[in-house]
Amino acid sequence: MSQYQFEIRSLKSTDIPLIVAAFAAENWHKPTSLFEQYLFEQNNKKRVVWLAFNEDQLLGYATLKWCSNYHPFNEMNIPEIVDLNVLPLPPNRILEPRKTAISRHLEKGRSPDEAIQ
Repeated sequence: MSQYQFEIRSLKSTDIPLIVAAFAAENWHKPTSLFEQYLFEQNNKKRVVWLAFNEDQLLGYATLKWCSNYHPFNEMNIPEIVDLNVLPLPPNRILEPRKTAISRHLEKGRSPDEAIQ
């Protein structure tokens, strides 16, 4: 098996059509409006959205919501991973183990830009 190197970065508006198309190709409906809402919340520091890429191929995404809708988390100020989706990898590929963006984020603070460095 060969390994995939991957990059993790924050969501940008130009990513939205790519995400919608990549998931549609797998018969997985993800509306544009969902990612527009995620971007709005990210820009207003209510959510962080990370995308994982291998070169220009989208591998998946995850979102972290700072103020959880889950009452026990909310009461304790615990952020919540609300949406995490990974596209199927081509056969005979594995992801190279790396520190996740979330662990880097927790080490460096709440800024999405710091989490992705």
